[in-house]
Amino acid sequence: MIRSISGFKSPQAYTYWEEYRDEINKEKVTAYSQFSTYYKGNIVLYNGILYVCLVENEFKFKDIRIPMVDGWMESSYSDWQPVEDVLWEVTGLRIIIIR
Repeated sequence: MIRSISGFKSPQAYTYWEEYRDEINKEKVTAYSQFSTYYKGNIVLYNGILYVCLVENEFKFKDIRIPMVDGWMESSYSDWQPVEDVLWEVTGLRIIIIR
């Protein structure tokens, strides 16, 4: 299988995974694998944390979704508006934070 699982990822329309809060023996849970297909209700162990699948995903569906990795999300923006600055006057600074 050759498919990007990190880097450029389309926005997700759903929450695919949620941390599993009930008590369960972690040793009996299968570790997460990108090469598996997951259905709603499947429980996996990923980085020592249990997750439950909320929406079908992975290899069979050609939609690999790693637990708690969202890739990138859609954001809103506004059109740039020019601002007249006075020569030698200090202007405001915009900081854009990218998560």
